[in-house]
Amino acid sequence: MMGYFEAGKVSSPALRMGTGSAALDRALGGGVPSGELVQVFGPAASGKTQLLLSICLRHAGSRTLYADTQGKFRPERLEEMRTRSGIGGADILDRMDVLSSDEPARVHRRIGEACLSGDYGLICVDDLSEAFLRRGYENASVSMLSLTARTLSVWSLVRGTHAVVTERVRYDPSSKSEKPVGSEFTSPYIGTSVRLQRMKSSFHATVDGASARFGVTAAGVTDV
Repeated sequence: MMGYFEAGKVSSPALRMGTGSAALDRALGGGVPSGELVQVFGPAASGKTQLLLSICLRHAGSRTLYADTQGKFRPERLEEMRTRSGIGGADILDRMDVLSSDEPARVHRRIGEACLSGDYGLICVDDLSEAFLRRGYENASVSMLSLTARTLSVWSLVRGTHAVVTERVRYDPSSKSEKPVGSEFTSPYIGTSVRLQRMKSSFHATVDGASARFGVTAAGVTDV
């Protein structure tokens, strides 16, 4: 691994990718950054998957890997977003590889292969920690989750790619607040963390003290 750093192959300064909401892009410092692991977390129905799909819609050129650990990915939803927004090429699904699995070893292996290959400019994982921890906090699962997060973090830096994962939340009695599931194993590798909440008629994002309101329509993430 050190060879990449010694040879000066570490990625150039972060390239930013839009989300569909100018307000959210501003909160993110200009959009979703490359070269680091971005975590999107929040309770159910807070817009996590919709934001992930909107990011996929705006990724052009190289391939996308979309790892779905909950069986929620619907290609027709992405196609509807593309049609209604006018963003993304008609070949967007042809440029996307989808892994639908809740098997920890399979998820870990596929993400590792994608990172090593250099074929993917965007790697997304919907509900990362759930795939590894739903069967309990076993040593093997915990270690594999931590290693997967580290792999995404290191190789996004080396390759200069975008890497985005979503997480559910759990209540933490010690801090009396909600934290991302698996944060005790993944937090050392997170570069940017985005907290989402559902409001009455919109969604709310918090990023490093900055905040933004956005909406979700048939065309995906948008301003309100």
